[in-house]
Amino acid sequence: MHVKLYDSASGTRIRLGFQDEAVSSVFELFTPEGDSMVGREEGAVLDPRPMYGFKIAGLRPFRVPMINKAPRISENTSSSRALRWTREMLQKCALDHRECLHRYEDALLPTMVLDLGTSAPALEQDLKLYRSQAESAPYVCLSHCWGGSGWMKTTTLNIKEHLNEIAFKSLPRTFRDAVTFTRGLRIRYLWIDSLCIVQDDLEDWRRESGNMCTIYHGSSLTLAASMASNNDGGCFYSHASMNERGHKLKIDHPEYEQSEIYLRECIDHDIVIKAAPLLSRAWVYQERLLSPRYLHFGNAELVWECAEGISCECGFCECQGGRMTYANTLHANKLPLGPRGSVSVRPSSAVRLRRWHKLVSDYSALALTYPSDRLPAISGLAKHSLEPQGAEYLAGLWEDGLPLDLLWYTAHPSRRSQEWRAPTWSWASIDSPIGFISMRKDDASNHCAIIQAECTPLGPDSFGEVSSGCITLSGHLVPAILRASPLRTDEAREREQEVKPNLEIPSPCHVIETHFDWLWPAEQACTPYQPVHYLAIASNSMIQYGLVLSCVDATTKAFERIGIATVRKSGMLLQGEPTELRIV
Repeated sequence: MHVKLYDSASGTRIRLGFQDEAVSSVFELFTPEGDSMVGREEGAVLDPRPMYGFKIAGLRPFRVPMINKAPRISENTSSSRALRWTREMLQKCALDHRECLHRYEDALLPTMVLDLGTSAPALEQDLKLYRSQAESAPYVCLSHCWGGSGWMKTTTLNIKEHLNEIAFKSLPRTFRDAVTFTRGLRIRYLWIDSLCIVQDDLEDWRRESGNMCTIYHGSSLTLAASMASNNDGGCFYSHASMNERGHKLKIDHPEYEQSEIYLRECIDHDIVIKAAPLLSRAWVYQERLLSPRYLHFGNAELVWECAEGISCECGFCECQGGRMTYANTLHANKLPLGPRGSVSVRPSSAVRLRRWHKLVSDYSALALTYPSDRLPAISGLAKHSLEPQGAEYLAGLWEDGLPLDLLWYTAHPSRRSQEWRAPTWSWASIDSPIGFISMRKDDASNHCAIIQAECTPLGPDSFGEVSSGCITLSGHLVPAILRASPLRTDEAREREQEVKPNLEIPSPCHVIETHFDWLWPAEQACTPYQPVHYLAIASNSMIQYGLVLSCVDATTKAFERIGIATVRKSGMLLQGEPTELRIV
């Protein structure tokens, strides 16, 4: 590759020569960190960025106002350079990050951890499972996708063997990489969920899944195997020289001929983050938010997240203010956690509930292997970040958010689950992504009153699975019907598809929109009509929102939620005496 710089009336320009003139990509020019700046005009403002984000197509010239410093990227995420960069970030986070200073104390070790050995063990030395004695020590967590041919777990049958020894070579690739990197950081203990929780002991699983929040929040660092879709994928990746050192350029210009200038292809950080298989997993959502420091092993570089912001090896995140669309959306929710296990700044109820709605909306779109984990996989976020004084947590909702919190909906319903896992008024009862009707308490007129709301936990964690739940309220219950178009239902029956019935409320009410919680089988929707009820919840100046309910026991006035309806505001729906009913 050859570069020619020349002067023109518009300033210094550059012409690059390639053997393949059809090359077209996004590149950056830089001089390595530690070298002097080049191309800086007298009195110019120092720009901390390398020249970034220009496109090269054939031999088209373009202006070069300045070429600046940029760090080199490690040639492999297992390399000494990658380890050194991570140690430097740990030190910087501990000493310089105001938002992170109080998060660096050693926490109590989890119930069981992997003991990687004392002092400086050989990188492939065997390890063992260790039952902690309530001592404090630094430890690392692993965030990973389960599965793969080499999947390994601790069970009641092999726990004694694991407490004695685990052969390094028996570990799947992702686990081996995590052990190697943790040893390189000179940290003795590592926590991996499938090895440190007894997977076929339901009591142990429920207890430890309830401790996930303190486990991840107490870690010194969480390693994220972001690009691996299972445990065979590993953490470590090698990079082409274009993304590591870059191509050294031959300069034909007296001002630049003594300088080292390199060209490398830019990393598209948004694509890297969005394409990471790990970040599509629901359990990982709270692991990432609760961890004080989260290190992505990408396929091009390491990416660091902490309360202070996002950093990467190439330096782009710092100079762009960490502007990575997907990553920053998530990082904006980074929890305001204080010293281990506490909340540093307790937000107002309204702010806390809005934040919770955003968390739930993001979380509900992510994948779970086991639908029964819908509540446990977000219990840590509820427990350690959003628990208010005096408010009760109710299967994914908050007591002080009722009745407005009942106004959740899904635009993409799926089939109704055959196994009960939450009351129908909870978003956790369905598998689809959900959202919340945006209404401020100050601007909303409530049309029902909560009399009692309760949930019974299935295990020791009141934020995890539930065995029952009921909300008793008083409100205006209006008879309605569900009706489906015969043509649509006939087509659906032939294709064995589900249909969306229409909600009809007696005139003069006008139904604007209905969101059902699940898809209706065609044979069920083909009946002439089905009696249901509409319960007004709240309204603003023009629109009223309510629940669509189906009666399951007329004697006890017990109803199930089947959807949500938006109707044009009408006083006719609020006439008469309120009815006391139960939603289960």
